[in-house]
Amino acid sequence: MVKGIGLIATALLLCAIIAPATWADTLTGQSGTVSFDSPSLGAVYDGPYSFTVPAAVAVAGGRIQNSIGATTIDITFTTYNNAVCSSCSFIGEVFNFPGFTISGVSGSESFPAVVTFDANDIYVNFLGYDVSPSDYVDITVTGTVTPPPMPEPSSFGQLVLGILALGVVGFFSRALIMRNSSLA
Repeated sequence: MVKGIGLIATALLLCAIIAPATWADTLTGQSGTVSFDSPSLGAVYDGPYSFTVPAAVAVAGGRIQNSIGATTIDITFTTYNNAVCSSCSFIGEVFNFPGFTISGVSGSESFPAVVTFDANDIYVNFLGYDVSPSDYVDITVTGTVTPPPMPEPSSFGQLVLGILALGVVGFFSRALIMRNSSLA
């Protein structure tokens, strides 16, 4: 009985240590936020709005529609939007994906929006353009899911000790049951 529990504990420990981690390279299932910043980056005008991919999120009072999929962000406009401002440095959207490391963005747009990114954020600047309901920005995102941290070795030790303790309790409870049944 103890050997069997010891083998199970060893198998669990080995699976936890050497099991290959496979991480999807898509946004599917990722949590994120989107905000509309104006008149500068970091000056949140509307939002942030939380979502889990796939998602549809409207910002700026519903004037900007965002469809966020596994590898794409599609931005469309429902009304005329004036993004011309002489004292502004940024008028646009900021997408944040804390559990996803972005390695690249590409895409197309019907007007020259400026799309930039860093490790977890995508910035879409509309500054200087009048956009209409026929305008769009389609972004393709590449990157990797940030894996969860590996547990400390002491966690594995606690797992093994817990399983061994269960084995010892099981062994002695069985011995106690057999002893009591022989007395009867």
